[in-house]
Amino acid sequence: MRPAVLIGLLVALAGTAWVASQDDAAEVAPVRRGGKAGATSRASARGAASAPATPEDVWYRTALSQGVTMWQARPTLTPWPPTGPSAWSSQRPPPPPPPPVIAEAPPPPPMAPNFPHAWVGRFNDEATERAIVSGPNATWVVHAGDVIEGQWRIDQINERQMQLTYLPLKQSQLVSMKAP
Repeated sequence: MRPAVLIGLLVALAGTAWVASQDDAAEVAPVRRGGKAGATSRASARGAASAPATPEDVWYRTALSQGVTMWQARPTLTPWPPTGPSAWSSQRPPPPPPPPVIAEAPPPPPMAPNFPHAWVGRFNDEATERAIVSGPNATWVVHAGDVIEGQWRIDQINERQMQLTYLPLKQSQLVSMKAP
């Protein structure tokens, strides 16, 4: 550190220590204009209560009491930190809107399963159209109006398609003949 700065800091520290050690009970009198300042301030400091009031003292005390009254009647300040947004507050983005409430759609109506058997052939027997239907455990020779396994009714047999009705749901299906 430079010696000049160090000396300045030591002088400031000594001055601060001297001011801190002075008696706070001593009364400080205002300096009057005109006349000798040193004599007036010393006289005021010794006997301010016993000295007669001058017009300057009356004016000073009146102005001081008016200032205190105005200070006490000042409008109250807003609390800190302010509750609303300001230029100095952090600018957070607004919260995202709540997700829309999606009403659950009603379940779709039940659908008939695919025909579980294979249509493997057809032939005409005495002017009646017949179809050969093969399943994993059985093979049927059927004509229009027959029911397979109590669930599938044969409605119509055409050249390459057969129309069926799934009886539990009363839904129609078209089944194509399997290619050889």
